[in-house]
Amino acid sequence: MKKIMLLALISLFSFSAFADDFACTMNVGYFNRAKETAPYRGREVTVKLGTFICTATIDNNIIVTTTIKSTETDESSSRSSRGSSETELTALNQWGDGQDHAVCKCGLE
Repeated sequence: MKKIMLLALISLFSFSAFADDFACTMNVGYFNRAKETAPYRGREVTVKLGTFICTATIDNNIIVTTTIKSTETDESSSRSSRGSSETELTALNQWGDGQDHAVCKCGLE
């Protein structure tokens, strides 16, 4: 019985910490949405949607740094947090006659 309990305990802790996927979801306006997932054990994700680019990295301490940038105006916004982070940016739209609001959230899923 002790061997079975020990085997169950070892198997519980033997699963990889990288089982979670590192992914980003970006929303621009109300209807445009894009999602990208890092490759297996990847530590960087890039999502492009319209005139916005979202880039996220995760380090060994599970600190996620998310940066969103407008390709039209070079404005950017960045945030870091443990496990997941979210940043937003409002900038000119691709036609230059209005503004788009972009929100990018990245983290472990």
